[in-house]
Amino acid sequence: MKKLLSIFFILFAFSTYAQYSLKGKVVDSKTKAPLAFVNILDNNNSGTTSDIDGNFTLHSKAPIKSLKLSYVGYQFTEKEVSNKKYVTIEMESTSYELNEFVLLPGENPAHRIINNVVENRKIHNPEKSLNFKYESYNKLYITGAIDTSILNNPEKIAEMDTSDQKAIDWLEKHHLFMMESVTERKYMQPDKSYEKILASRVSGLQNNTFSLLATEIQSFSFYNEMLNVMGNSYLNPISVGSTNKYFFLIEDTTFNNADTVFVISFRPKKGKNFKGLKGLLYINTNGYAVQNVIAEPAVEEEGFGVKIEQQYQQIEGSWFPIQLNTTILFKNAQVNNFKMLGIGKSYLKNIEINPELNKKEFGIVTTEVADDVTKKDDEFWNKYRGDTLTTKEKATYHVIDSVGKAENFDKKLTGLEALLTGKLKWGVVDLDLDRFVRYNDYEGFRLGAGLHTNSKISKVFSIGGYGAYGFKDRTFKYGGDFNTVISKNWDMGFNLSYQKDVVEPGVVQFSSYYHPLLSSASNRNFYLSRMNNNEKIEARFKFRTLRYLRVYLFANQERISVTNDYYFAKKISTDITLFDQNYLFNEVGVELKYAFKQKVIQTLNYKYAKPSKYPILYGKIEQGISQFDGEYQYTRLTFRTEKSFRIKNLGRPKFFMETGMTIGDAPIIKMNSSLGTFKPNTFMVSTENAFETMLPYEFFSDRYAIIHFRHSFGSLLFKAKKFAPELVVMSSAGWGSLSKPELHQGVVFNTMEKGFYESGIAINNILKLNFTTFGISAHYRYGPYSFAKLSDNIAVKMSLGYAF
Repeated sequence: MKKLLSIFFILFAFSTYAQYSLKGKVVDSKTKAPLAFVNILDNNNSGTTSDIDGNFTLHSKAPIKSLKLSYVGYQFTEKEVSNKKYVTIEMESTSYELNEFVLLPGENPAHRIINNVVENRKIHNPEKSLNFKYESYNKLYITGAIDTSILNNPEKIAEMDTSDQKAIDWLEKHHLFMMESVTERKYMQPDKSYEKILASRVSGLQNNTFSLLATEIQSFSFYNEMLNVMGNSYLNPISVGSTNKYFFLIEDTTFNNADTVFVISFRPKKGKNFKGLKGLLYINTNGYAVQNVIAEPAVEEEGFGVKIEQQYQQIEGSWFPIQLNTTILFKNAQVNNFKMLGIGKSYLKNIEINPELNKKEFGIVTTEVADDVTKKDDEFWNKYRGDTLTTKEKATYHVIDSVGKAENFDKKLTGLEALLTGKLKWGVVDLDLDRFVRYNDYEGFRLGAGLHTNSKISKVFSIGGYGAYGFKDRTFKYGGDFNTVISKNWDMGFNLSYQKDVVEPGVVQFSSYYHPLLSSASNRNFYLSRMNNNEKIEARFKFRTLRYLRVYLFANQERISVTNDYYFAKKISTDITLFDQNYLFNEVGVELKYAFKQKVIQTLNYKYAKPSKYPILYGKIEQGISQFDGEYQYTRLTFRTEKSFRIKNLGRPKFFMETGMTIGDAPIIKMNSSLGTFKPNTFMVSTENAFETMLPYEFFSDRYAIIHFRHSFGSLLFKAKKFAPELVVMSSAGWGSLSKPELHQGVVFNTMEKGFYESGIAINNILKLNFTTFGISAHYRYGPYSFAKLSDNIAVKMSLGYAF
């Protein structure tokens, strides 16, 4: 009986305590973005905090009449709430910045907490300590950033012109853009990941490309050394040594049951020049884990402002992210006079910690789009949304879908996809963008077109071709190919191709090596001044093995006609030497590409390979054979590797190395030319992975090794608000020899047994026009092959970049 009375008393006391409650939401007064983790206290000293969506529920033992709200970076707010069940509270941000805080004589007390977080970061980083599975619901919408002072002031709206009034009216009823997606992800230690996009809906579009954006906007976990936000990398405030770079200040202390939660603000220290963040960390003393975080770039990016929020929760004893928010202000995109604002939210659900997983569940494809991604019904969506769509969201889909269909948005989106793939979808064919226009010193402007059939005709095979005309060499070129997929899982296929074109002598072509047409490495095309006519037919069989190794077996026949004075002194007999300018090569061989742990994204139409953390290795063996009228027997071996990576607080180094040898007597086209790009008394553009002070075709070798190294400091050494030039230092070296130089006649060239050396410096991003950046570089040639005249060893060039 006593036990029942005790239970009754407890229930009665609780019901009395919880008799009064108030729900609401806290938002920014200007952007309307929700404010997470705001401290809220009522007139009875009952308190709570807003969640990551700005929502809160406050329980009190007496009537709730007023609220006091405090939040770092916002003005203290008091709100009268008598007789209300739900309130929306707008807080106004402050314009001041925290002054440098100096503690004397002891240590900053925040450092002890941060150091504990850093010490435990691997334990709390799910991708370093756990196997897991989860499903996520992601929503992103873009709307107009209209100040509340305008919306709540009809007189002010009436003073605006008609177009602004119509824009406000429309934006109150619709978003400009909206996207939803549902994904499932599984992860197995140490780094096996697979994510499948189950459903996607994008206002105005049927194309599923945008569904890939939801999980790419910000890092999944806040524990990595470098954090990704909108494609930019920032030094994590809870990385090793962060107390030397960041200023931390304990702003508040709250309590969560038996645990203490420290609210710590952070920002880069004055005088420290690095890409950093500023914001708030909510550190729970239970394991010294991040419970919540709000962060944004310490220095705003040029075209947009962005803020991220993450919320963590203990699940089965492990801290795990349960929600990720992103707010993006597009500075250069407006609707009338109102900037565009993007709000993104990801909710992680059905989280399983350390489930049973098998290595066989993980392949080379790490992100995949389901075949029926755009065909899910309302029953499926309502299962993941949690709440039904608002009237404004439903109106957005209805109106924008109608506009998208009328304006054919899907067709226009193919332009964005074309930048990623190099192919522009046009009905049942894909146009090859790199075939339209090129320029080099031999052909001049080369205009042409190329196309391939796409999956609308067949998912198993494609047929394509191209044609082009060079206005300087006045020659028409053309070719065609047939491709078939044998096994999608094994990346197995067969290709048959024919071309009648021009090729550069002394350069090994890797079919698996690709750099974008608009890139610094592609600038070398400007310097191609020596080309030979070729006619080639080739068969290739490709497959994948050992997970990351791609193998290409090939056999070809190639006819070459030299277009300059070069000739190969071919011994016919003891007394007869043929000065040969026309060659027939028959080759068999293998090409290899090993990209360790490279991640591949598979959409319904294309595959995208993401940059690997490890060096990519390329190898090629070409064996010249005398069968079927082949004129030359030789073995050509080539190995290539390149890698770009980031060193915390020092920038990004990058290296490119290639070595090779040709065994046997063969014309110079099967040698190596070392890629020089120095043309005195002309306007020059700098080029990656090439020698900046070496003349084109100045050296040829049948045994060689070259290395190109460059280190970008980014804006670490100098940065102003709107001026952030990139400082790059670089060095290149090459060695080579030619066993029988007497066989190669008619042109002048050298060999580089003693070693060729050059170094340089570049200042990029001095000027930016749309997507193109301009700078300047200077390079110096030194060592055994330097010229006698000092000025001849110096090359000054324009650096040209592309900011996509």
